[in-house]
Amino acid sequence: MYLVPLVGGSGGGGVTYSSGFGPGGGAGGGAILIASSSQIIVNGTVTANGAIGGAGLGGCAYDGASGSGGAIRLVSNTISGTGTITALTGIVDSGGNGLARLEASTISFTGNFGGTPVAESAPPINTVFARQIPSVPPPSLQVTSINGKSITEHPSTFPDITINTDQPVPVVITGHQVPLGTVPMLTILGDSADQDNLPCTGGPQGTLATSTCTMNVTFPFGGSRGLYVTTWQNPGSNVATSPP
Repeated sequence: MYLVPLVGGSGGGGVTYSSGFGPGGGAGGGAILIASSSQIIVNGTVTANGAIGGAGLGGCAYDGASGSGGAIRLVSNTISGTGTITALTGIVDSGGNGLARLEASTISFTGNFGGTPVAESAPPINTVFARQIPSVPPPSLQVTSINGKSITEHPSTFPDITINTDQPVPVVITGHQVPLGTVPMLTILGDSADQDNLPCTGGPQGTLATSTCTMNVTFPFGGSRGLYVTTWQNPGSNVATSPP
């Protein structure tokens, strides 16, 4: 797990009671990314802790819930130091702890950690998941062109292109680190109709580093958006997935 997208913790819930509103919940911890092309030395404190909820006053005997811990991601060639890294909830058992990750070719950090590690089999709390930077990037898929026009995939911009035909048009899906022989699946969510799990038969062509797969799709009338996914079997019987 790469802590991508990097998001902060959620805020804690407030309290209401018969006479009105009670104390508010604590804010969630922030999201911190520190990247360096040379080295990162943590001798101080890097903190993305959630805040403590408000205390019960007057006729309200309950405290507001604490905010969850946030996210910390450090990326460099070398990470060292004797400081502290924490992404904790405001009060134990009130909110969830956050996530912290170190990524470097050489990790010699000997300081203190706090927060839930990012790991498939998580070590005890008060540790952090540290991992060397992988030699290859993670697998990815992307629709790179539709009907011969490049797609830039800006989530806040709609539409990317306009299709003025009711006939099938070519859709090109580009994969990186996706094994050849897998079959990407495309789902079109449209104003007038949906098309689920359309297979790009023939699979990606090219190399493991970069491959492409072309399929012909008839787009429904009105606006539409696409989602794509593919799965494959890794050695050791672990199923890997490239999500939308």
